[in-house]
Amino acid sequence: MKILSWNVQGLGQPRTVGRLNQKLRDENLCIFFLIKTKLTAGRMAKVQKRCGFPNGIDVDAVGRRGGLSMGWKNSCDVTLRSYSVRHIDVVIKDDTAALEECALDDIGYLGSWFTWEKGRREQSNMRLRLDRGVANNAWWSLFPSFKLQHLQHSFSDHCPLLLHTNSSGNTGNRVWHFRFEASWLLESSCEATVSDIWQSSGDNLLEKLSQVSKGLDKWFRKIRWERNLSVHDLNQKLVQLNELHPIDGVLGDIVETKFALNLELDKKELYWEQ
Repeated sequence: MKILSWNVQGLGQPRTVGRLNQKLRDENLCIFFLIKTKLTAGRMAKVQKRCGFPNGIDVDAVGRRGGLSMGWKNSCDVTLRSYSVRHIDVVIKDDTAALEECALDDIGYLGSWFTWEKGRREQSNMRLRLDRGVANNAWWSLFPSFKLQHLQHSFSDHCPLLLHTNSSGNTGNRVWHFRFEASWLLESSCEATVSDIWQSSGDNLLEKLSQVSKGLDKWFRKIRWERNLSVHDLNQKLVQLNELHPIDGVLGDIVETKFALNLELDKKELYWEQ
């Protein structure tokens, strides 16, 4: 089971919602918990369903402040206990015994040491570990092979926290089905690829269409691999930059890298919107 917690600092912009949607898809989550959505419960419920989470509880923001959201897939057995403008309390499966204890300890993390950053100049830059995971002894016994990751991101002052309750588990394989996507037209090689396959596929119309679909599927697998590699490389670059002393040059590189990451994510977002 994978659970994501994130102080998103507002989800009022379509682009921000798209980034959230992509992050949830990339991590193949069971449950997410979002803080400071700055949306009404009704608007957040629509965002939740757009992101592929049919179940959840949303708490209204108060004006332009606050707002909570928790969503989960049908495969998760979640029962709501209580909620307010400051908390959402749920029981996941039957682990009620673990919730009775209140002796909580920091469970540590993997990734950058800080979860919050503000300021793009060395003199004003601040980094703090404001977001963390805590658990009691019973929880540690239930999930001995867990890991908590500080993920890289390109929006919000806070980073997402991704919890793997079984970090050695198999998440399964996703099945890829062919269909033509509008985002392919943004790739300069698309037209030439279709033309080459069409001209080399004989005279039968159905055979031509079949060969074009197979060829485009193979072509886009390569494009998608290169795109994912680029996003991965940019995320890794952010990891390395965040480990350096935050002088002006480093902070400038971080801004440029996040800008490049946003461009790559825009391409992926256009694909998922089809």
